[in-house]
Amino acid sequence: DEKNHDGFNWNTTLGGDDQANSDWEQLTEITQYNDFSSPLELMDINGNLAATKMGYNDTKTIAVCNAAYTELIYSGAEDDDGQGHFGSGVLKGTATDTNDAHTGEHALSIANGQDGFVSTVYHNEPRKYKISLWAKNDNYTNVRVSLAGNIIEYNPAEVVFAGDWVQLNFYDDINSGYQIKVTSANGTVIVDDFRVHPIASSMTSYVYNQWDEITDILGPNNLGTHYEYDEAGRLL
Repeated sequence: DEKNHDGFNWNTTLGGDDQANSDWEQLTEITQYNDFSSPLELMDINGNLAATKMGYNDTKTIAVCNAAYTELIYSGAEDDDGQGHFGSGVLKGTATDTNDAHTGEHALSIANGQDGFVSTVYHNEPRKYKISLWAKNDNYTNVRVSLAGNIIEYNPAEVVFAGDWVQLNFYDDINSGYQIKVTSANGTVIVDDFRVHPIASSMTSYVYNQWDEITDILGPNNLGTHYEYDEAGRLL
């Protein structure tokens, strides 16, 4: 119907400069899906990216961040597939599982010489990243992060104590393809809620129980809100 035609040219690629009619402009684009057609990465009109990481066999959202999909990492050690793989591509490494957890039911125990939360980020240009985690406070001073084999220490000005746990933040430039892993300088450390993202980005991560209820939401500063439910599944 020529009278009601909106001018969109279906014979060209949707959006952007490929759209022949200048009255139309692409505002957003889904740039990545998972195997179940759920959107994982979205690009806005200015080329800014926002991404979602899925866990528990791609059934639940475990992290969202305004960064590229390959630039963000989160694991709470909750969804081991039995072969040392957590959701969103994080490996257990040589660490062992422990029920002494910061959130959820699981964390990693890392002895001297072992490594845990082994992961890699990929991006188009070098940039500074923030690595944040929670450690059991009895030996937290020995927690280290290895970046492509180079050991970095946490920022002592940003140590946050909460009960038996301590939040530690690490900062460094990370080149694309650098392997990241948590290690111990001495003795055994217990680590949970490990996350990596560019310092200019903001992440929120989620932890679930065995009934698929959200038990913890960790905000941009990696501090959490804990949720409890009654026997009928109602939020208390």
